[in-house]
Amino acid sequence: MIIKQAVNKEACAEAVDAITDFIEVDLNNPETWYHSHSAKNGIMVEFFKHDGLEQNRFASKIWGAFESLWKTSRLWASTDRVSFNPPETEQWHFPGPNLHLDIQLTTPLPFGL
Repeated sequence: MIIKQAVNKEACAEAVDAITDFIEVDLNNPETWYHSHSAKNGIMVEFFKHDGLEQNRFASKIWGAFESLWKTSRLWASTDRVSFNPPETEQWHFPGPNLHLDIQLTTPLPFGL
């Protein structure tokens, strides 16, 4: 599913700023993109509660999409972690997680949430 302009640019920028501030990354300085941080595990970052993240989790377009998929307005937003995935270099390669599917790819494909 693609939801175009699911959050406004300001809300997106606030989330990016929250993540990069937390892991001490300067997006204008690529030398800072590859350092380790105690909250990083691969590309995943153990960073959960922040207003910059919450406003996106509760954005009306995103919330509406989940209401449509689940056919209910009785939703519970997750507080899942975030990720930071800088470009690969000769010194730094994508550490995963690798893509996986939780269904068998036999047709017809079942739909489920």
